Amino acid sequence: MRICNTFLVLATLCLAIAGCEKQPAAPAAAEKAETFPEPKQSTERTAFEKLASKKKEYLTKQLDMANANRNELGAIEQENPGLEPGAGLPTEGGPPPTPPTDEVKAARKELGKLRREQSKKMDDLTKEYVKFLDNEYTPGMLNYAEFCHKTFVAEPNKANGGELIKLAQLSYDNGNVDQVYQYCKDLVKHEFDSVILYDLAAAAAFCTDRFDEGEEYFGKAVQRGSTTNVMLVAVKSDFSDAKNAWGKEQERRTKEAAADDLPRVKLETEVGDIVVELYENEAPETVANYISLVESGYFDNTTFYSVILKASIAHGSKTGNDHDSPGYRIYSEADKADRRYPFRGTLTMFEPNKNNQGGSVYTIALKTLPNFDGHYTTFGRIIEGFDALPKITKYNARASGDFPYSGMEPTKVIKATVLRKRDHEYKPHKVETTATGS
Repeated sequence: MRICNTFLVLATLCLAIAGCEKQPAAPAAAEKAETFPEPKQSTERTAFEKLASKKKEYLTKQLDMANANRNELGAIEQENPGLEPGAGLPTEGGPPPTPPTDEVKAARKELGKLRREQSKKMDDLTKEYVKFLDNEYTPGMLNYAEFCHKTFVAEPNKANGGELIKLAQLSYDNGNVDQVYQYCKDLVKHEFDSVILYDLAAAAAFCTDRFDEGEEYFGKAVQRGSTTNVMLVAVKSDFSDAKNAWGKEQERRTKEAAADDLPRVKLETEVGDIVVELYENEAPETVANYISLVESGYFDNTTFYSVILKASIAHGSKTGNDHDSPGYRIYSEADKADRRYPFRGTLTMFEPNKNNQGGSVYTIALKTLPNFDGHYTTFGRIIEGFDALPKITKYNARASGDFPYSGMEPTKVIKATVLRKRDHEYKPHKVETTATGS
């Protein structure tokens, strides 16, 4: 039976509503300054507590269902010894297995039916829970986080900061790194003390291409012995490498803005439009292939089939397989001397081992990915629609068990359209094979 562990993973993200010792409020800056209630006494807090309570109820339901399922299956197995794990299998040096009786065959059939029914019920509950997370809990949490941030900036104190840092962690886990960076920056500015603050600040800074600040925060996080979050997105050498590449990247972008002639494509998605600009100067072969696929309608009504939080989003496969292709492969441009670095928001062609295996599958980087440099061809970047990225369903068609969440539907790309291109033909340069000669 497939018992989904998703709830156990997500349970670690539940808000622990812990009390903080109240500190004297800072004096009012001006008579007409906007004032805020302490977060824990606000209507926003009350609304979020209701959502947090509902979330815990879902988790409890899932755990109760899982336990009931195990007990039900266990009872049947005890009543039918022939159903125990290993029953009926041959043993080394032992006699040949005894063929199952008709009763055992019937019991196995009933057991299989029960497992399917249990799996369906678990999937239905999980689907209901995920919809609650997407439509109610996450928007409510982000709304409360914004309120707490505004409150802390108005009256920086331990109570307000304590509430904000917890919500910053939840926001970070949800992929809202831009907001988390601002929360952490203001917490640091007002000297809020927290074990995870610099760790979270370093991770958010790295994820938003602020490498100088991230490196500084990272050093302080190491001194405090807390690097849980930042080590999920970077190691120390990544800060230096990315920082050096970022200066060169800024120069290129300035020149590209002045020329204003790079091809652009719009992805109309269910959560908003995304506009990408393509690096034809450095990756002309990959860009030609991508534009050709867009114009052919290849990407229309396809999905973002794999989302790895704080890492990347995959698109371009119609089967949910990384090795999918449009029926041919293209030549890699991953290790060219003038290649582009895979910063946040860049598009990289999936091509295992730089072995000319690219085709249609590509990823959108949710953060700078140093390990992609020289291995995958970086061929474009998002210039509009960053706000759509956190809204894309956290779905993974490649995995089982925890992901994808049972019953989840991946976010769809409704249509891809070429907004502009240079005045020449765009067609793929296909890798020649002995089988096809093309």
